[in-house]
Amino acid sequence: MEKKKQAALAAVLHYLDCEKAAQAEAETGWQQAADQGQARMPDGYVSPWALSGRQAQMQMRTMVQMKVF
Repeated sequence: MEKKKQAALAAVLHYLDCEKAAQAEAETGWQQAADQGQARMPDGYVSPWALSGRQAQMQMRTMVQMKVF
């Protein structure tokens, strides 16, 4: 039982370390873009407006498929 607890703890700590590294990398990307005067978004960035539009399109398609209109 102790080994399972140690493995779970190690997995959580590894996950937290990966999150910190990803956040540091994203911040570095923002800093480099700002230093170079570029308005480029870091890799993996998705605009909330784009997500909202996509969600509305999917919802409309679902309603059409269910013949709500």
